[in-house]
Amino acid sequence: MSFLTQKAKKFRLDWAIAHRQSTFSKTLFTDESTFWLGKTGVARWSPSQDINENMIPKNIPKLQVWGAICSRGKVSLKIFTENMDAEFYTKILEEKLPEVKKLYGSISAWTWQQDNDPKHTSNKAMLWFKEKRVRLIDWPSYSPDLNPMENVWGYIKKEIAKKRPHTLAELEQNLLVLWNNLSDEYLGALVASMPNRVKVIIAKEGDRIPY
Repeated sequence: MSFLTQKAKKFRLDWAIAHRQSTFSKTLFTDESTFWLGKTGVARWSPSQDINENMIPKNIPKLQVWGAICSRGKVSLKIFTENMDAEFYTKILEEKLPEVKKLYGSISAWTWQQDNDPKHTSNKAMLWFKEKRVRLIDWPSYSPDLNPMENVWGYIKKEIAKKRPHTLAELEQNLLVLWNNLSDEYLGALVASMPNRVKVIIAKEGDRIPY
């Protein structure tokens, strides 16, 4: 993870100031991650490092995942091997939207969080959000430390490393079990940490925070 530029820090600071009164209780947090097969570890962002640790060599079998959490729980985990492009991403959105609506029930004015990956901000994805009348929360770039989904991936990756699956089928099964066993209390606590994350970013003038 590279150092933040002054421009990025300012954007993060401005974002935090604008959202300092928010509880994020009506925000759906989403993210993708990759899980590699083998004993070489996992590559993940660490708040204490400026580079990724345990980088994975090429050509190791892997599974990709998409997940979403909110203060009310989670949707089912999407596991895939395809290369994600804008079209595939919107298919995931279409598949998961009914689950998201079920999570929120009668609650209105909820928002959808995603990072600024080009697939997420593509014309195709933006058109989908517009047509489905799903409100997006603005999100600062270079901010994995802000997204509680990163904490979820970090936990799951540590557990996967302990289990050491030998096949992709075992890896997939482990992923499903770990995801399904995430408690609503745990996820709610992660979302509840958002106001403090915002507060710390303001205190650190937009710099990275230890989450």
